[in-house]
Amino acid sequence: DCVVDLHADTQVIAIFKLNYTLSVERTNCGDGTVTSISEGIDCGPDCSEIYPSGTDIVLTATPDSGSTFKAWSGACTGQGACIINLSADTSVSAEFVQPDPLYFDQWHLKNTGQGGGTPGEDINVEPVWQSGLFGLNVRIAIVDDGLEIAHEDITPNILPGESYDYVDGDTDPTRGWHGTPVAGLAMARDGGECIGGKGVASRSSTVGYALIDNATPANEEDAMIRDMAINSVSNNSWGTTDDGRLEKSFLEWRNAIDAGLIAGRGGRGLVYVFAAGNGAEMNDNSNYCGYSNYRGVIAVAAVNDLGYQTFYSESGANLWLSAPSDDMMDPCI
Repeated sequence: DCVVDLHADTQVIAIFKLNYTLSVERTNCGDGTVTSISEGIDCGPDCSEIYPSGTDIVLTATPDSGSTFKAWSGACTGQGACIINLSADTSVSAEFVQPDPLYFDQWHLKNTGQGGGTPGEDINVEPVWQSGLFGLNVRIAIVDDGLEIAHEDITPNILPGESYDYVDGDTDPTRGWHGTPVAGLAMARDGGECIGGKGVASRSSTVGYALIDNATPANEEDAMIRDMAINSVSNNSWGTTDDGRLEKSFLEWRNAIDAGLIAGRGGRGLVYVFAAGNGAEMNDNSNYCGYSNYRGVIAVAAVNDLGYQTFYSESGANLWLSAPSDDMMDPCI
């Protein structure tokens, strides 16, 4: 309060200082906090404050573990401290980024119990990565209903012009819906800034063979031996009808497998991986499938995030191993 003991003419001037609002926003896929050196901004929870005009405010961006602070935008630029002399309502954004932001959800790679799963029920791949193995110089053929080769998490590993579509007869296998997530599990590129997750062999090279919609005997044969000398792994999530009956494979396909086992992968034998089958509810058995029970083929069954057989995955004496998969009730991969 201004108290004046008046003994003469007196002038009093009241100066009113304007107040302005500083608003802070955190953007992009990473996590972090923005704080002011003086009291006020702690964003986190408090991202907007009112200050008197002319106040000097210094903001600092601190990324959380696994994230990186990329840059300021708005009232500040660059990566250093953000210094603002407030003369109007002002906004500033701090961009935090994170590589492979969906990795936390990929319980099949690292099961920490997310989604109610059992910690450790995964493929234990991190020690392999830590040893420096990421699939470099390994060439994977995804033989499926198609492959979206322009997918942002897949295209860095695609070999241009070397895929094949057995429906259209060209080198663009982009069709279907199943082959793309299969490919992502195998080889989605690691390190993508705010892009997806990562695959098991994230630095491998990949081709897609869109076979399923035109799986004639001749096409099945070709898909098994196409570029077999330089392909390393042929991944096949398909087979006979899941109807509980004995179903034989085509002779042409069997001959192709025999040829790939001898001459594929530079003479070391192409690795053929096939799904065990999804007919458990129909009392089907993987032994009944003329593809997954053929010698030289690695038949793979499915387990859920608790480590139990999925409701659809077939049993069989031909199975080599079980691997994580979606169980409908559990988190998808």
